[in-house]
Amino acid sequence: MSAIRKAFFFPTIFYNVVMDTVRSRNWFNRIDKHVVLGAMPFRSGLESLVSSENIKGIISMNEEFELNPRWYATKEELKKIGVEFLNLPVDDYVGLPTSEQIASGLHFIEHIIQDRQGSVYIHCKAGRSRSAYLAAAYLIAREEKKVEEVVAQLKSKRPQVWIGAREVRSLEDYYTKAIGKGKS
Repeated sequence: MSAIRKAFFFPTIFYNVVMDTVRSRNWFNRIDKHVVLGAMPFRSGLESLVSSENIKGIISMNEEFELNPRWYATKEELKKIGVEFLNLPVDDYVGLPTSEQIASGLHFIEHIIQDRQGSVYIHCKAGRSRSAYLAAAYLIAREEKKVEEVVAQLKSKRPQVWIGAREVRSLEDYYTKAIGKGKS
């Protein structure tokens, strides 16, 4: 399956660039005062993104092969511009973040909010599914909202978000564990 994901990588990146260029989709969208959800930040727009959105941390949900240093800044380069980095790799199209990845991501977000007084940019390749899943878990944990409310909120901020039935079921399980059965 990895070969198929690799084969689709460049065509789907090209599609994202075209859609951003014709302005039918934004490259990123602010979800709340702490989190920005978007597509993979290329080197060419990174410093602008960091300064305009007060980004102090980046969470990538990309697989390792997607983070090629030819187009994606390395952890060391990000550190030089004051940005902490966390990679939580999830298989594109088929994967879901593990409970450990969710916990790690949420801890990282809280660290950036509390210790760095900044925002976190959460991304995958397109900012539609893998990263949207983590953003949904963040909103569930932070705002104690039900899954359908969180998905609607994400789609209102970033219309291209795609959270399918499998992701919804997984987020409902997360909600039950994180918030408690009494509130669902």
